[in-house]
Amino acid sequence: MRDGQSERLADCELTRADDRIAVTGEIDAANAGAIADRVCGALGGTVVVVDLRAVTFFSAAGVHVLRRIAAAARTSDTIVQVLCSAAVRHTARLCGVTELPGLVLDRSDRREPDPTGDREAPS
Repeated sequence: MRDGQSERLADCELTRADDRIAVTGEIDAANAGAIADRVCGALGGTVVVVDLRAVTFFSAAGVHVLRRIAAAARTSDTIVQVLCSAAVRHTARLCGVTELPGLVLDRSDRREPDPTGDREAPS
């Protein structure tokens, strides 16, 4: 996939622009392998941001995508920032993959920490 191109895969769309690949829709067993192939193939210092903020469903197959991207990032000496939707963050946390060498999972929409400790403030 070249810059400025979009590609439709089962229940999602990938768009590449400059140093960013954005995924919209769902990441599940039907498309996880293809997504991982496209993102890993684009690494090597050019793609440094994987934008998953528009991902509405993220299955355990998506966790394998994160692991493959992390492995490819380490091999290519690239640090990949992953911008997460709530669905991605939730599944990553449940599966224990919030800290993978080579990936930086964005946590920018986390609530401010409770001033009495490092727990998140209640809603």
